[in-house]
Amino acid sequence: MMKGAGESGTLKQHSFESRLCDNLHLHKVRFLRKGIMVSSSPLFSVILTSYNYAQYVAQAIGSVLKQDYSNLELIIVDDSSTDKSQEVVQTAILESGRPIKTIFKNRTEGQGSAINTGYEMAQGDFVSFLDSDD
Repeated sequence: MMKGAGESGTLKQHSFESRLCDNLHLHKVRFLRKGIMVSSSPLFSVILTSYNYAQYVAQAIGSVLKQDYSNLELIIVDDSSTDKSQEVVQTAILESGRPIKTIFKNRTEGQGSAINTGYEMAQGDFVSFLDSDD
């Protein structure tokens, strides 16, 4: 999901889903070329970073959870949002009924730090990054 030109704030659907499938296929091809075996259902870690995107984050979470590919973990890192992002994330997690790793940082350290924090927690064979407004 990415903001499209002229769409001011609306989200396009399916672009994240396409990227996830494309990334999985691309990584499998790279590993196979190097002679590294990849299981038929590797764990895919999706790191979703957020800072003051309460209006988008629930839709981004929903996009990940609606994937046909089920062997994935979702890691949400909120970079100390000052809006209602944390409440929206907690509500979306409760409504999903799925285990989702969350980190609510105590101070804003920037997107790079949020990505690194999520990456440290990731246990997947493959990692994909998603901004909460994509």
